[in-house]
Amino acid sequence: MKVTLFDFQKDALHQLRDKLSAARNFASSDNPQAIAFSAPTGSGKTIVMTALFEAILDEPDDQLEWPLDWQPQPDAVILWISDMPELNEQTKLKIESKSDRVYRVNQLIPIDSSFDAERLEGGKVYFINTQKLGNDKLLTKVGDGRNWSIWTTLTNTAKVIPNRFYVVIDEAHRGMAGGKGAKEAQTLMQRFLLGFPEAGLIKMPLVIGISATPKRFMDLLEHAPHTVHKVTIPPDEVRLSGLLKDRILIHHPESATTAEMALLEEAARRWAQMTTAWANYCKEEGEQPIWPVLVVQVDNATANAVTKTSLTDALSVIESAIGRRLNEGEVAHALHDSGDIDVGGHKVRKVDASRIDADKNIGVVFFKTSLSTGWDCPRAEVMMSFRRAEDHTYIAQLLGRMVRTPLARRIERDAALNDVHLFLPYFDTQAVTSVVESLHNVEDVPPSETGSSRNLVVLGRRAGMEAVFAALGELITYRVNAARAQSHLRRLMAISRNLTIDEIDDAAWDGAKHQIVAWMAAQITDMKSAGQYDTAAQAITRVGLKTLAVKNGTGVAEPEADYHIDASDVDIDRLFEEAGRALSHGLHMTYWQANADRDALDVKVEVIVLARHHQAMSAMESAAEKAFDTIYDTHKKAIAKLKEQRRNHYEKLRLATAKPAEVPWHLQESIDFKRLPTDPQWDRHLYVESDGQFRAGLGTWEAGVLKEELAKTEVIGLFNRGITNDNRKIIAAELAKFLGVTVPVPDSFEGIPVLNNLKSWYFGFENVRPADHIDALWNVFAAGIRLADSEDAKVRDDFATAFDNANGRRGVAWNLTFGLYWVRPWAFLSLDSGSQSYITKALGIPIGLHGPKKRCNAADYLTVMDTLESKFQDEDFPVHSFPELSLAAWNYKEPGTSPSEPEEEDTDVGEAAVSDEIADLSAEPYSIDDILADGCFMERAELERLIDRLRAKKNLILQGPPGTGKTWLAKRLAFALIGQRDHRKLRAVQFHPNLSYEDFVRGCPRVVPPSGRYRDRPLTR
Repeated sequence: MKVTLFDFQKDALHQLRDKLSAARNFASSDNPQAIAFSAPTGSGKTIVMTALFEAILDEPDDQLEWPLDWQPQPDAVILWISDMPELNEQTKLKIESKSDRVYRVNQLIPIDSSFDAERLEGGKVYFINTQKLGNDKLLTKVGDGRNWSIWTTLTNTAKVIPNRFYVVIDEAHRGMAGGKGAKEAQTLMQRFLLGFPEAGLIKMPLVIGISATPKRFMDLLEHAPHTVHKVTIPPDEVRLSGLLKDRILIHHPESATTAEMALLEEAARRWAQMTTAWANYCKEEGEQPIWPVLVVQVDNATANAVTKTSLTDALSVIESAIGRRLNEGEVAHALHDSGDIDVGGHKVRKVDASRIDADKNIGVVFFKTSLSTGWDCPRAEVMMSFRRAEDHTYIAQLLGRMVRTPLARRIERDAALNDVHLFLPYFDTQAVTSVVESLHNVEDVPPSETGSSRNLVVLGRRAGMEAVFAALGELITYRVNAARAQSHLRRLMAISRNLTIDEIDDAAWDGAKHQIVAWMAAQITDMKSAGQYDTAAQAITRVGLKTLAVKNGTGVAEPEADYHIDASDVDIDRLFEEAGRALSHGLHMTYWQANADRDALDVKVEVIVLARHHQAMSAMESAAEKAFDTIYDTHKKAIAKLKEQRRNHYEKLRLATAKPAEVPWHLQESIDFKRLPTDPQWDRHLYVESDGQFRAGLGTWEAGVLKEELAKTEVIGLFNRGITNDNRKIIAAELAKFLGVTVPVPDSFEGIPVLNNLKSWYFGFENVRPADHIDALWNVFAAGIRLADSEDAKVRDDFATAFDNANGRRGVAWNLTFGLYWVRPWAFLSLDSGSQSYITKALGIPIGLHGPKKRCNAADYLTVMDTLESKFQDEDFPVHSFPELSLAAWNYKEPGTSPSEPEEEDTDVGEAAVSDEIADLSAEPYSIDDILADGCFMERAELERLIDRLRAKKNLILQGPPGTGKTWLAKRLAFALIGQRDHRKLRAVQFHPNLSYEDFVRGCPRVVPPSGRYRDRPLTR
């Protein structure tokens, strides 16, 4: 196949294969078999059948993982029957374009009136329609140079190859909703099932019926003697696949109106918008251009005109709406009662419905009702109907042909490209309800979401939130069972092949082949060493025979000596091909070619034995899984830069494993949404409608949660967590906007204590916290703000009371001092762990611990602040304010710090300069063994390579996402390089836009000391 099947299509194909294998073993005219294949409109039933034809006439596609015992039938005959020649032509074109095995010259043959043969030729696919099978048609007659009627031809074929003659009855696109034509077609279809003895037609022994729902084909089988096997594609799986447009948006007036041209003008504008959107998307993604089609359903004919609708006015309105003149050949029609017509100076071409999609010049199509069958045009994006409300059934059938996606996949970047628009000027709300009900009939229509354009909207990213989306785009997510699990050997070969095709790694494909061949050779060597190979090989190459001698006359049977014969080369070749299917991607031939200097039979036998050895194959699968992960991780940045279609292909391979897969979190540019115009508005949603608002009708609990959370302002801890500085800036900016703060967002957060990401709230859930918990917190900060601006003893006492009341509650500990520092950094001290260590060990100032759980109480906290403020006045004191102290503590590393203690994430600002007051201590030896003992996930060989690189080049770049341990590893590589864990010999400097010469070389503090003199830092000594 030239295309990759969706999982639901593979499932249906495998069911068809199993049912077919069972049915054809018994198929005959006396014991006829029938398979009922029900596939919703738009599910790709022709694609599925094409893959089945390939497996029957040639070989199964390698992607399908078919059983090894499947045997193709190169001499089989396939006959495709439908109601109309347009449907056959459409099916034939689809098979030609999608198959790389059933496409040869004269292999796909339409049966016309001149056809005359004793029986159908093997290895071919024939097409016939019921319109050629009436009693008055040439195909059904003999004479005038014709030797065989079509009925005799089919009977002869069925008698000679009953288990290899597949009659496919296509009921999925019935051309008539009722009447004489439908009954006649039904009768002709039933002849293949019931036989037509009067004309010499027997019951077809093996029939496959394709229909939109099981009922259609089962109606045909009502009186047939066939044994029925059923295969069904679930509609929901089709909807989720991306093969169909997500939504059908119906634009209509509130009440029926005569302003038909106004709606046509709006439809034309929408068509122009879709044309521009597709052009932009295809250009940015490197896709072949998609040219949308505007479909205009006109009214019936009159005595003097092909339609009551004024085509001249319609073209004039369309040109006015799009702001240009329609190009020559851009307008076509499918009105069966007319050829090319001239409309207001425009030549409107007559085009068969089945040819519209292929003609990229066509942009506007006029029709009546004929497009509801024989037509498949994924480019049709907008439809305008001049028909009255009573025609809703035809409109529903037509839309069923419009909702296929042009690229056979959902567009992630622009949700509007996943919509189909329908404009109905003569349909009021009640009539639209009838259309929606008709569209829910999966007999004719795919399972897309349908509704009024008043309710179905597209949400885009809120303006000004670019930084937020950029930050969210750095996150990852996990998907379980997002794609069908498959063999790791297949995954490895597929990703390496694609990397080479996409010019990411030219050597990937060949490298993967050589690697797997090496694994195959190693497994075969191990089997031989273990004494397991010879017995398995002999079972393939030799056939044991027994001889039983029966004495004439007595009938006594006596065994003779057993003996062996060599297996036939044909048998060996067959088993070799089966092994190739198990290995996939032609790896059996790759191994055979790699051992071309050896005996060919020996090499083939090795491959057969390997493919049958469960332990060896499991070992190779395990190795392939690891290799896949390695090659994906190596190239994932290059993959992320590919266009959407190619990126999705890699993602599907990445997810095709039973293990949860870590994948980047790609947020869409826009999303589909359904709501009522009367739904309430919600503030601060990241996705909004074109008017900048977000409206949604939420459940009681959802609305309650949003109202409570949006009303809270106790969220200051959100941007002071252990997250990236960019994210902290984004959150701080949003909070400033919400609170009306006009002070610019800081460029740096150096020295500001951060909270544990898992404990960044000062309170528990509502059901586990006291009713006064939030009030107690606000009392602390209100009293703190008053204390920062006053020296009054009463204010100090009030603060102490509030502090002790909140301290020790659930979620409140040392972090209470962090918050006070955040709101008034010049007045309050943060007692985070780094500051405590710096104050007690570097500055030698004790901290009282008389509060809950051996933490400080208000008196302890105020005492240490008083002590420090008095020390700040000393010019020789290392720090001279709480912010300067916090910065020094941030950069301070306590001597003798255990390697098991937590360290800052490498995404946070840190370690610009270590305090001069570090005491001497004997440094402990340190080596690569210690790096591994500390928990490094890298292999020893890789660590040795990094150390050698450092010694030779003096530079090393560690690259990776936040949180992967770059800083952690860099420190340990430095220790291993110098041979000891000596913090005195290690300095870390972070480069960022705010880093000046003074910061880097002289190590100046952010706050100028009272003396006005800067102290030299390590790099100046």
